[in-house]
Amino acid sequence: MPIVRQEVHSVFLLMAALCLGSAGIHAQTTALVKLYDPRKDTPSQIQADPATFGWQMFVLLNWPELPGYRGIPDPHARLGQMGATVWESYKNASEIYLSHGQRPPAWNVNNELPVPRAMGGHPTADQLAAFGPVDSTWVHYLSETVMIDGQNVCDADSNVVRYDVRGNRAYYDFVVNNPSGHELFNTQGQEAALTDPNFVFSFPTDTVEVKASWRILEHGEDPSRYWTAIGVYRDIHNVVRSARIGLTGLHIISKSLPDWVWITFEQVDNATKTYTYKLGQKLVPVGANPNYNNALTPINLMYQAALAGTKWQYYALMNTQTKFVNASQQPTLLGNTQMETYFQSNSSCITCHKLASIGPLKDPRLQLFYPLLPYVGNQDFQTVAHQQYPGLTFKDMDFAWSLRNAQYKKAPVPTKKPAPSAK
Repeated sequence: MPIVRQEVHSVFLLMAALCLGSAGIHAQTTALVKLYDPRKDTPSQIQADPATFGWQMFVLLNWPELPGYRGIPDPHARLGQMGATVWESYKNASEIYLSHGQRPPAWNVNNELPVPRAMGGHPTADQLAAFGPVDSTWVHYLSETVMIDGQNVCDADSNVVRYDVRGNRAYYDFVVNNPSGHELFNTQGQEAALTDPNFVFSFPTDTVEVKASWRILEHGEDPSRYWTAIGVYRDIHNVVRSARIGLTGLHIISKSLPDWVWITFEQVDNATKTYTYKLGQKLVPVGANPNYNNALTPINLMYQAALAGTKWQYYALMNTQTKFVNASQQPTLLGNTQMETYFQSNSSCITCHKLASIGPLKDPRLQLFYPLLPYVGNQDFQTVAHQQYPGLTFKDMDFAWSLRNAQYKKAPVPTKKPAPSAK
């Protein structure tokens, strides 16, 4: 895994200078950090060079958001400046899949935090100042406290790493405003989609989902190598807390290909700054990512050099996935030390997500670990469904496991009107 150090950059730039000259270096690096949507490229271009696509998506999604327009980049901003990024302003899964299964608010409405401002659910100005400066103006609700296998990693202070999952406008519209009329944001709507012979879960080609991992940065910890924000989360006692947080990992998936494009980035210090965590105890450092593709080191160094002077220079592309198997018909693997820590040697994002499913209410989802290990390679969905639940009907959900956050629809709780004031 590449670690960003000055000497590494110096060697890279010296080698580049011999070939291009200093003017060529400046032109090349400047061209890398520009506002460009690589989803405009053809599927064959993306398939031929998924690493470049991955880095271009990283630049696009980390571009500053146009204030007031969720998920839209600001063409007049520059990468790395203070403010919310494009992906941070995507809808949090907690905003789409409400606890009572009711229709979520409109796209531009921010109802992310779990407790209304009037009830103390938002950090106060004094709290924000006490946390210290942060890069992002977006306050994150870290709604997921464990990885998909139910386990954790932590930092040096034994604070567990936490997560948020977000979808762009195309994702939101497919779930919330589906032309079929099925309310895919609640369990009943997904069950109706299951029994509808004409309905197919198929997201638009411009759909993007992200999953981010964050560590808490306590007072005295150096935030200079992390993209930082304010995070709100529930502790083990279900009490709402706030903290300054640093980004440790970023999964990006794009529907630019029929089986999606799978991209994962990590902060370059993760190997020694985050730790395995068992039974409430910090254990050993997570170590280097075994799924890191060493062939990506040149492109990582090139983009990190182009991003010098911003927090984004401290992040590296671990690998990408566009196919289930390689040229030798061996399963491709992809994982992140912050999100698939304990099964990275068998981690395949594309295969795991292929099993995203809706089934009968008694057994609504296929199992990801069967019997104990995750699936890898090109698995046939119906064969797996029959293996796990013979005789039951399941429908695939186009690789979107986030749909499993849907809740059973309940009648909204009526709000009490305030008593009339005496005149």
